[in-house]
Amino acid sequence: MEKESIERGRSDDLKEAIEHAQKREKQLIAEMEQKERQQAQSSVDLDTLVTTQKDLISRLREECRDLTTKLEELGERYRSDVGRLSQLNEDLSSRLAKAGEREKGLEQQCVEHGRLHQRMKTRLKQMDQHAHNSAQQVLELLTKQNGLMQDRQSLCQEVEFLRSQMTNRDSFMGTSRHRPSLDIDNGPVDL
Repeated sequence: MEKESIERGRSDDLKEAIEHAQKREKQLIAEMEQKERQQAQSSVDLDTLVTTQKDLISRLREECRDLTTKLEELGERYRSDVGRLSQLNEDLSSRLAKAGEREKGLEQQCVEHGRLHQRMKTRLKQMDQHAHNSAQQVLELLTKQNGLMQDRQSLCQEVEFLRSQMTNRDSFMGTSRHRPSLDIDNGPVDL
């Protein structure tokens, strides 16, 4: 009996060990299946990520090509603008130099015109003084002429008076002699 009980105990232990092994096997299988599912999901996620990365890289490459093209165009335009601005700068520098020369010439002309103006001003002053002196002389001459005209008129009146006196004397004496004539502006005057 003891043998039976030992065998039964062994049999029970064996059953338990088998059950435990089966349980453990089921657990491991379940864990493996879960790990496989996780790995499959990870693989799908990784494939999706790789595809996404490839798309992103492709888009970035395309964008880089576009940016490179734009950069080259901008560089070409920049070089063109620099050339055009350099030419414009040279033209403006040349024009500025010419304007400076013209300004110096105009400044010299201005100085000469100032001197000429001063000379003309002096000459005008002299001419004004001369005109004033001439006017003074004309006034003096007119005054003298007026005096002479008055003297002439007096003389004419005196001659007329003398003539009338002589006519009266001749008629009184009854003789008619040749009378000398006196030349005054209006012709000879008989005395």
